[in-house]
Amino acid sequence: MLLLLALAVHPVFLSAQKKAQQLKPAAIQVLKATAQRDQDRLNIDASVKNVGERTATDLVIVVDVLDSDKRPLTTQRGASEPASVEPGSEGEFHAQMPLPARAVYFRLSFEETGGRDLKSSNVGPFVID
Repeated sequence: MLLLLALAVHPVFLSAQKKAQQLKPAAIQVLKATAQRDQDRLNIDASVKNVGERTATDLVIVVDVLDSDKRPLTTQRGASEPASVEPGSEGEFHAQMPLPARAVYFRLSFEETGGRDLKSSNVGPFVID
């Protein structure tokens, strides 16, 4: 009976292990991200690097502004400069938006053409100065 249970569980374990090995590495890495309050505005600057194997086309940076419990208050989207980032190259992002009440942190995520999410690393949350 115990052997039968072990044989039944074994393929599931191997399948989960193979899936973990097949996860794609990050395509975009945040090199630096800062945000400053300026009266009723929030200024966000970030630099990113394409650490993937293909060009990130029409890269869109998504900024989630978070409260002290790291819950989203608002989300804004903007384009990188340049719009497409080649593998190994860097891009920048500069945004200005209304300052939400209770804003304490922000985090970043990335999309490209058609709203396709890009796996990324070092995305925050970052403290708003």
